[in-house]
Amino acid sequence: MNKYFLIVICGFVAWVAPARSQSQTQHVATEQAVRVVGTMWTLNTAEYAYKHANADHKFGSKDEIAQFLRTEGRDSPPLIDVEEPAPYEIDIVTTADGSHYSITIKPAPDKDTHISPCGLAAFSDETGVIYTGKALGCEGGK
Repeated sequence: MNKYFLIVICGFVAWVAPARSQSQTQHVATEQAVRVVGTMWTLNTAEYAYKHANADHKFGSKDEIAQFLRTEGRDSPPLIDVEEPAPYEIDIVTTADGSHYSITIKPAPDKDTHISPCGLAAFSDETGVIYTGKALGCEGGK
């Protein structure tokens, strides 16, 4: 009887342990998605606020948007810092005439190996649509 009880307990632990680990992994992934997409949403909003706050009505560069967020008090602590985004990279590219922009938020590559870790990336432009994804080879929950 004790032998069967021990087998049942071991089987239960083996069944529950991976589910608990997966739940923690999903929580981290959800938290990462909130930070990345929330930051992208803030940057898209800041681009339009910046455009309409200036007489020339141009979208701003990364430095201009970071300054705008700082002076307007729109920088939110749970989001990624635009100026010091580690462990992410944030790029904002505007056209020469300032009529278009694109924003990329992605995991920063390792400084030694220059390999990007698997993690959520987000992309957007002046349409305001936010696209998310992972690098090739990272799709399987890595």
